[in-house]
Amino acid sequence: MAADLSPHAHLLPSTGNVVRLPDGLVLARCGFSRQRDDLVLDGDDGIRVVLRHFYLGRRAPQLHDTRGEILSGDLARLLAGLSASAVRALMKRGQRQSERSA
Repeated sequence: MAADLSPHAHLLPSTGNVVRLPDGLVLARCGFSRQRDDLVLDGDDGIRVVLRHFYLGRRAPQLHDTRGEILSGDLARLLAGLSASAVRALMKRGQRQSERSA
């Protein structure tokens, strides 16, 4: 199955320690899935980001969105194996905990 390359889709390499995500993609509001060796992030506003070869490296890079949210690559790999509703619940819980500690 080929990756969707609509005008709202982005292909990014997964090399290095950090992947900076494009404007508009918010980690706390996106879905995570795996397609072969790639990690696919689907934003709630139709933005899709395909991180090429994300699963090939021993250590996955951190994901940084433009709002300053950071997600470890290992956690992103785990989230890709969960249902969309489970990911949303975990992300909401993490946001509430961050707001309490701020």
